[in-house]
Amino acid sequence: MKCFGFTVVELLVVVVLVGFLFTISSPFLFGALEKQRLLSETEKILSLITTAQADSKAAENAVEHGLEFDGDQLKTIPAQKVIKLDHSVFILQTNSPQIVFEKLTGLPRLSTGAKQLELTIASGQFKTTITVNQNGLIEETPIEKRTR
Repeated sequence: MKCFGFTVVELLVVVVLVGFLFTISSPFLFGALEKQRLLSETEKILSLITTAQADSKAAENAVEHGLEFDGDQLKTIPAQKVIKLDHSVFILQTNSPQIVFEKLTGLPRLSTGAKQLELTIASGQFKTTITVNQNGLIEETPIEKRTR
């Protein structure tokens, strides 16, 4: 008589191997998720900055448009609409708490009087920096590992 199936030892070996593979691959998986969240939120912030600049250039509602940065959220100027960042993404550092674009020209004006905005956004072990220079050019650095 032939018996079909698996023995307890064979099942135990498979469970141990799957657990071992998960343990090895989990840091890479979670790192990729952090990087994707950061990329998504960076794109959202870039979109908000370019929209504020375009609205100022168009002199929409005859007011200046901009953004105010506050930890894990942004506020649009003048509407004061609050945009929350993903819970794992935060503003690590900025040289100005807000940026406003001048009517018609779209040139940035920073509350601190700095020449350009430098906004560093982080998620876990990754970070990126968005820069808006005095000519209104918006640039983003590639995502890199951050040193703690």
